[in-house]
Amino acid sequence: MREPIEELRKRIDELDGQIVDLINERVNISLQIREEKIRRGLPLRDGMREDEIIRGLQAHSTGPVTASTIESLFRAIAEEVHRLPREGKEKA
Repeated sequence: MREPIEELRKRIDELDGQIVDLINERVNISLQIREEKIRRGLPLRDGMREDEIIRGLQAHSTGPVTASTIESLFRAIAEEVHRLPREGKEKA
């Protein structure tokens, strides 16, 4: 029989893997959007859209994660997208 802490840690490990998979999926979609914006000659960053996403996520959260933590996490993801090299370009 497993100890409760071991069971909880196993569940955290599973969730962490899912979180990483979802972040990678989100970044890949964002990179596709970036390539389309480049193709169309649109600005790559849309601060109003980023703020809208963050406000929506903060409203969606039922806690205990704070609004500022949600903002920090999603701004870090957005920065990663803009930091990554363009498709077909040399990797950083």
